[in-house]
Amino acid sequence: MEKVFVGETFIQKELQTNLKEFNSFTDALTQREKDVMDLLLRHASNDQIANTLNIKKRAVENYISSIYEKTGINDKAELIKRFGQG
Repeated sequence: MEKVFVGETFIQKELQTNLKEFNSFTDALTQREKDVMDLLLRHASNDQIANTLNIKKRAVENYISSIYEKTGINDKAELIKRFGQG
């Protein structure tokens, strides 16, 4: 709590590893890939992502493939399990 009182940020040790891991690969993602990933982690369907971002469904599929390649993850469920909030 001392850190918080002097204006520093406090992050629980349990979250630090996941946060570092998340930041290291998201640095390699384009802004659009980050947008798509954010919606994926919110359990949005490909159609919902396309509508929200005003892009074609095929573009969403391409972005998802790129995210999987960059993260080494093979499917949406694994991505959500690893990086989602619930």
